[in-house]
Amino acid sequence: MRIKSNSKAVKSGKQAGQPLPIQGKSAPGFGGGSPEFHSAPAKSQPKEAQDLIYKPDGKPLRIVIYMGADPSADAHNVFYLNLFWKIMLLCRERKIECEPLIDSRPIYRQTEISPDLANALKNGAYDGLILTMISMHHERALKSCHVPFAVQTLDKSDSSVEYDHRQMIRIALRRLADLGCQSVGLILPEDLADASMLDYIKSISSRLSLNVEYEWMLISRQARQAPEEEGHKLFHALWSLKKRPQGLIVWPDLMVRGVITAIIERRVLVPRDLKLVLHRNAESPIMEPFPVDWAESSVGPMAEGLLLQIMKQINGESTKRIKIPFRIVSEDASSD
Repeated sequence: MRIKSNSKAVKSGKQAGQPLPIQGKSAPGFGGGSPEFHSAPAKSQPKEAQDLIYKPDGKPLRIVIYMGADPSADAHNVFYLNLFWKIMLLCRERKIECEPLIDSRPIYRQTEISPDLANALKNGAYDGLILTMISMHHERALKSCHVPFAVQTLDKSDSSVEYDHRQMIRIALRRLADLGCQSVGLILPEDLADASMLDYIKSISSRLSLNVEYEWMLISRQARQAPEEEGHKLFHALWSLKKRPQGLIVWPDLMVRGVITAIIERRVLVPRDLKLVLHRNAESPIMEPFPVDWAESSVGPMAEGLLLQIMKQINGESTKRIKIPFRIVSEDASSD
């Protein structure tokens, strides 16, 4: 068993490990504090910075990077911490002053931005605000602050940046079709598998001549609370059926770990009995003992997109939602 052995990008000019592209040009670039926040530790500035960003008065931009959660609360936060640090790194490279703030208030009090932070924004202490892992209720408070802001996945905001899950489903289905599958199952969380997404899956699979039976689409209602256990349980349910698909798509990566365990327990021969396209974040490797194709995402393009949204607003440009694509990466499990 190993981690990320011989990765190859499939049908792409990029090598494994390179950042994904974002829609639009490259994004460009925080001290202070509040008693309700923990300031994250800062790293030293690089000797040379890219894309030096200054205001008209010659002073550097000052931006708050906010994460509204306790990083130890659940496994999902590993992704958000990776994103948090990546944004900080990009700001340092561009000589943008950044104030990293992790909200330590109880979750029930995080229905709006901290009053201290809101006042600082209104008084012009900061030029912009990047938010990750926040409540939907933050949007109203953000608009009242009248400061440029960018949000990691907030459906109603033109300043949001999100992963393109339809594109992920499309390239995963196409990959399984290319591998010779004629039937495909999916294990997905409830918040992704709404009616429009299920219709989209049916449309794309039909176009690719893939059979997707209703009973092969297993939807988890507990993916956020117990993702690994859910993935484990749902694969056992799938493999207990008399008729099984030849290929399987699983998202997100936290459910993937449970699916891999269940595959081993069931002694399924991969890829002979089942071909897999599984999700992973490039920054969070997953151990796999058999050949797998990955639908891979990365925090790099997400961080770039969030900074791009901020810079567009500071420059007086309009913004629209940015969608970050996934890519297929093939794991050659025959290599040690």
